[in-house]
Amino acid sequence: MCKRVASMFVLSSLLLVTGCKAPKPSKPTPQSTSVSKDSILHVMDFYNELSDPSYRVETYLDMAIEIQKLEPEARAARLRAIAADPQIDYRTFFLCRMLLQRQDGSEFRRPFLGAPMFVDEPYGRSNDASFDKWPQEPISIYRGIPVLVTFGYVLEGRPEPPQRYLEECLQLGAWRPVTYTKKSKDEIRDILNQFIDEHRLSKDMAEWMRKQAD
Repeated sequence: MCKRVASMFVLSSLLLVTGCKAPKPSKPTPQSTSVSKDSILHVMDFYNELSDPSYRVETYLDMAIEIQKLEPEARAARLRAIAADPQIDYRTFFLCRMLLQRQDGSEFRRPFLGAPMFVDEPYGRSNDASFDKWPQEPISIYRGIPVLVTFGYVLEGRPEPPQRYLEECLQLGAWRPVTYTKKSKDEIRDILNQFIDEHRLSKDMAEWMRKQAD
């Protein structure tokens, strides 16, 4: 519990240390009236995943591969089970972005978690161009792997519950035609380095991103 509560202060502490002002959300963050205190703490695990970073590409790639082996109804059931588990429910956001899209092939709206801080923006400041550039935020599917492109969020109000976002994706969406394949840690490192070079990330951000392959 202490870890979860402490994670609630990660983003504000980061901004204080760097001397930055909190970026204002480029798009409104709706408030949910049905989110319990426990649900908020569970989503803070998601923020903790972003800021450690304990996010690992291999973890989500392996999960997506296993889910894609299932029939559609079983896939939905597996995602619902993840969303209902308070220990890992935050993973729902990543998996929805990896596995689902709108029926017309377009992207779903972003999950309402606050104002994202993107890896390629000065101090992570987000704007409309950022949202257009990263339509699968908080990740980007780059050369077959889910790369985390947000290193934190500034939360104003309450975050969206994973279950609510999942049900919207399942109701309005279709399974992505892409098939994920297993990658070794070396392959993941190579792809991340390509991503870093292509987006000309700063030294500090490049070091942060490389940890996704550990």
